[in-house]
Amino acid sequence: MTNSAGRDLATIAADDPEAIIGYLATLSDDDRLSPDDFLRVARLFAADGVNIIRLLMAHPEPTRRRLGIDPNDLGPHLDAFEPGTI
Repeated sequence: MTNSAGRDLATIAADDPEAIIGYLATLSDDDRLSPDDFLRVARLFAADGVNIIRLLMAHPEPTRRRLGIDPNDLGPHLDAFEPGTI
């Protein structure tokens, strides 16, 4: 999965995990990740030692709403994406 500049999302996360939240927040409604897609991305990041769900949950509610991700849907998955669990 790549962004509009062709930069791999895993590379963004490796360089600066917080940057991925900012990137995801810039997606248009048409490009926004579905909850299932977001969980697939989260699995990839967990394999590289990044718990993106924990990063997202640390962000203010408006950011989470902008992403179109309901924290209540992600909460049960939080521990499943800790590094080393994938």
